Amino acid sequence: VYFSEISATRVQRFLSELRDLGTSPQTCNHYLRAMKQFARWMVTNRRAIESPLVHLEGENVRVDLRRQRRELTDGEIERLLQTARNGGTCLG
Repeated sequence: VYFSEISATRVQRFLSELRDLGTSPQTCNHYLRAMKQFARWMVTNRRAIESPLVHLEGENVRVDLRRQRRELTDGEIERLLQTARNGGTCLG
């Protein structure tokens, strides 16, 4: 409810609970980034003296890769373009 209730310990506990539920490190980093941005905004707009989260760092996403990103093969690109050309309207 109040900015003063935000602490590094509470944020770390929240992120730890997310990880226990199976959330990826990348997603946890997105949450942390958003929380740090909010705290930084509070300081920039003189609504707070300092950010309690400035020293927190994200997790190493290379440790737990959920999806391997790669280029599409020529065949996959061909199939994608053909489906886009010939397919019907999807979701309006």
